[in-house]
Amino acid sequence: MLKRLFLASLILVLSISSLISVTEVQAESGSDVVLTPGDYIEYLEKQKELEDNTYSISSTKEAKNSEEDISAEATLKKFTKLTKGQQKKFIKYLNDPKVTQAIVEGQAELKDGETLKLLKGDIEISSESGVEIPEGFTIAASTRTIWHTFTAKMLGVPLYKTEAKGNYSYTSNGATKANWSDGKVLASYNPTVSIYKTSVDGPGKIVSGRYTATAYFAYHVILAGYGPQIATRYHRVSASKAGTISGASGVY
Repeated sequence: MLKRLFLASLILVLSISSLISVTEVQAESGSDVVLTPGDYIEYLEKQKELEDNTYSISSTKEAKNSEEDISAEATLKKFTKLTKGQQKKFIKYLNDPKVTQAIVEGQAELKDGETLKLLKGDIEISSESGVEIPEGFTIAASTRTIWHTFTAKMLGVPLYKTEAKGNYSYTSNGATKANWSDGKVLASYNPTVSIYKTSVDGPGKIVSGRYTATAYFAYHVILAGYGPQIATRYHRVSASKAGTISGASGVY
């Protein structure tokens, strides 16, 4: 009897210690704990306030290569339109690193301009590429900025958007000079995951008149109890000698 009481007490102490450790790690990481739909709504409201006050890149035209609004405000509106059951499923997915892993791995199978559905259609990932046309652009311009984006939605709610971009000089014979390249996280509305650009391949590369810019992004889980990094992925955008734009994402 005393042995059973001792074992029960030991299990209780270990359980409490485990819970304290989880709380401490989460506090140190600075992550928002999202356990309920209300938690997520509060998180998005904070993000919206930050974007409103700082004119975050995710609320500017630079984040809108497509017509999709990826601001915290738009994400909040779409999330609150979900049914209670859908919101609970959304939160479950949000806290599951395996779902993030599926999103990340799906990039390697995604073709430019295509949309893939995962988890029976609950997750949608897509990519697109294009040319940035600045104000005052003329047909005589000798430089061009091209971009490629990756977007992920969960139950129709925008969750992630990243972008690779590059600028090059060209003539009728194709690219002549790589000027610069960049990568940006245009939107990330999962407080349990950190996404950031790790590097770019210099100003880009030119091979046989074809220009290519590549950016690399790391995905880290910031909830306690899981590995610190899920994966690193690349986004690549290219312009052929004839000026045809294409993009790709994949394993680094």
